Amino acid sequence: GFEDGTFRPNELVTREQLIVVLYNLAQFQGIPIENLGRISTFSDSIDISAWSAYAMQWGIGNGIIGGKEDNMLDPKGGATRAEISATITRYSNLED
Repeated sequence: GFEDGTFRPNELVTREQLIVVLYNLAQFQGIPIENLGRISTFSDSIDISAWSAYAMQWGIGNGIIGGKEDNMLDPKGGATRAEISATITRYSNLED
């Protein structure tokens, strides 16, 4: 949910929200979460929300999410269906 207690099921999912969901799932499933990448290497790292920063580091460190054009992570950008599919596929490979 959101800070105001709403769930907002009809809103688009951002890239950082997607990674937080998968990070939380990894914790629940007992998948190691210590492998972290550096968000500071991305030109828009300042745009990463504080609540998602650790999860984004985890996603980068495990190759679940990466940069886009111009070395941008685009954390607040909407995740496309293709990005969601690729991200979930990469996550599922962590379990192997």
